[in-house]
Amino acid sequence: MKMLVLMILHVFGAWVAADWVWKKAGLPPFFSFGPRGRLLVGLGLLFALMVPAVFSEQKTPFPILLIQGVHGISLMVWLGLAAGLARPALMARKKEMDDPVLKQLYADLHPLFWVSAVIFILSGAVTGLFVFESGQQVLNTAAGLKLLVEAGLVCLGLGMLIVSRLVSDETGAPKKQSGLIFSFVGQTIVLVAALLVAVLMPQEETLGQGDLHQHNDPLQFHLTYQTADDGQTHMAVYVLHNRKRLSVDQLIFDVWPEEHHEEVSRAFDTICIDLNLGLDAWREVVAEKGMIDSIKGIEQESGLYTASVSLPPGLWHVRVHAEHGPLEGFRDYTLSISP
Repeated sequence: MKMLVLMILHVFGAWVAADWVWKKAGLPPFFSFGPRGRLLVGLGLLFALMVPAVFSEQKTPFPILLIQGVHGISLMVWLGLAAGLARPALMARKKEMDDPVLKQLYADLHPLFWVSAVIFILSGAVTGLFVFESGQQVLNTAAGLKLLVEAGLVCLGLGMLIVSRLVSDETGAPKKQSGLIFSFVGQTIVLVAALLVAVLMPQEETLGQGDLHQHNDPLQFHLTYQTADDGQTHMAVYVLHNRKRLSVDQLIFDVWPEEHHEEVSRAFDTICIDLNLGLDAWREVVAEKGMIDSIKGIEQESGLYTASVSLPPGLWHVRVHAEHGPLEGFRDYTLSISP
């Protein structure tokens, strides 16, 4: 539902941008927002994109939140420009608009095309680096597959934008109407398809990488999770060593709610850092106090471990801890369980 609302917001924002293009071309809009209306709608869209994330249970760092907002707005501008210019290009082909008007319009808007496209791609890349730890996680998760499909569509749209440049002269004015029609209509279709993929293609729920006790481990972990209708949260983790899956001697999921997070963290600092004891000693102490649940992971295939636990809605922390001979490692994650 959340993704559907975001798609509607993006399409609405693109409509605002297209309305501005049509007004600049002297065309009657399908529905005019007016100068003040565009400003109000733009601020409303920014509010709708940013505020729910700010007040959500899963706290995203503000710089990442800002980048995600810029990512969404740049897509609206790019899609709106493409849809806005597709209309006058089709009209010029039917002789319903003079060629000089189309050429001047495209020459004026061409730099904005590139700015919005580049910002969209760069902000998307930064967001992806926040969500995914490595290329292995991209290739082994549904969220990663979804990212690859969206990236392919965006690259296709960028290629069509390049076509519009190839059919332009040194002033930026188009030399061939057919090339512009292909470019603008194609970009509109491809970007709408990318939005549909974002809404319709399934993936795991949002995963936050824990920022507690970051360190370089000999083992790497890639965690995904899904919440079933019966309230069970199913977790799956890939264990890797030197970029290859590894079957370990033991893997444990330690789970605790946000309300215990500060005390659990203090216990780790005291037992594991100050006293230089292992995670088993830490686990025993906090488990006796009833602050965490520990579930042993079941190996489904080489390097893939799963576990299920009933988690009420809210913010939860998960520590994945694995041991294999002399190798030992762990990683913290934050899970946001929706009602």
